[in-house]
Amino acid sequence: MTVRDLRHEREARALSLRQASEATGIPMDILASMEAEPEAVLKPGSTIARWRQEYEGYLGRQPVRASAEPAGSAPGERREQREATETTALLGGAAFRSPQGHVRALALGVLVAVAVALALQVASLLVDRDQPVVPEEVAATEPVAHHLSIRAIEPTHLHVEADGAVVQDGVLPARGSLVFEARERLVVEIPDLTGVRMRYNERALTPLGNLSTGRRLVFIDDEGR
Repeated sequence: MTVRDLRHEREARALSLRQASEATGIPMDILASMEAEPEAVLKPGSTIARWRQEYEGYLGRQPVRASAEPAGSAPGERREQREATETTALLGGAAFRSPQGHVRALALGVLVAVAVALALQVASLLVDRDQPVVPEEVAATEPVAHHLSIRAIEPTHLHVEADGAVVQDGVLPARGSLVFEARERLVVEIPDLTGVRMRYNERALTPLGNLSTGRRLVFIDDEGR
């Protein structure tokens, strides 16, 4: 049999390209190219050359030499050549149009869907700032006189001291929330009150006067607890 006989031999056996592909494991696009370009010069020992040899053997009802390897090359080199060829066929779309390619495409789609779902979960955790963040809680055994929650509408710089210790000195990002607690004295410095919403001991807190000017709010335990 010559190379020119490939298509003739297949049709003479009433075989379709799909049937030949399923029987040999060679993508249909590759088989079609072999039949359409019988004069193509293939590099000896390459995967395409071995595929054509296997196809010829299949059509000639000879044992398919799928495991044949080119002499003179190391096992690692033969494996890399085959992987490179399969990768090229995959990127070119041939593998996805073959029966084996449909399975690969389905598996790839599942992996992409799982990756997207995980990414959305991580992003949700990173942007979800609705829960208050407590810098340093007062010991549970001590009574708390001051409980102040601050939620930023826009990025706002805060300087907060609780019982003489600085617990916050930086920018609170938009939609960020912080909770501060103190036993005796709580001091809050905010340059612009229009950019925040505050609740003191579970009640909305709205200082009087011009809210756009900087304020230093001091909360003291008047009851001497």
